[in-house]
Amino acid sequence: MIDDGKFNFKFISKKKNSVIAVCKTKNCVLKSYKSVHIPKIELSLNKLTKKDKKDIKTAIKIGCNWIALSYIQNEKLVNAARKIIKKDIGIISKIENKHALKNIKKIIDASDSIMIARGDLAIEIGHSEVPKAQLSIIKKCTESSKSVIVAT
Repeated sequence: MIDDGKFNFKFISKKKNSVIAVCKTKNCVLKSYKSVHIPKIELSLNKLTKKDKKDIKTAIKIGCNWIALSYIQNEKLVNAARKIIKKDIGIISKIENKHALKNIKKIIDASDSIMIARGDLAIEIGHSEVPKAQLSIIKKCTESSKSVIVAT
C-alpha cells in the first residue's frame, strides 16, 4: 500500500533490493514522499539516520521546543535522540506500528510525550482495533504522567 493505503499493489516478483508490483487501484498516480506499507515485512528501524541527526541539530539550532520521532518501534531511537539533545527539548514518539504497541511501556518511559498516529496505526493493525489500542495507550500515558496527542 502507498500513500496511507490509497493505492494497493499486487506483487509480481521480488529481487534482492527491489520489487515489481502492479497497481490494483484505478487512476493510480503516485507522488513523491508518500508512505509505503508492505504487510508482513519486518524492518528494523532502531538507528537514527544521518538526515535524522542533521534535522535534530537544526531543530536545536533554531530553538524548537519539541521533536517528534516517526516510526518508533522501541525506546532505542528515543534514547539515541536524547543523547544528541543537550537542551530542554521534549521528545514526542509517534506510535504508528504494531512493534511500538508491543514496546509501548518502554517507549512511554523514554519519551516526554506520545502521539497516537491513528491513520498509520490503522493500516498496521486494522481500523477496528485502533480505538482499543488508543484507549490502552492513553491509560498507560496517564499512569506515567505523560501527555498524549491523538492525531489523524
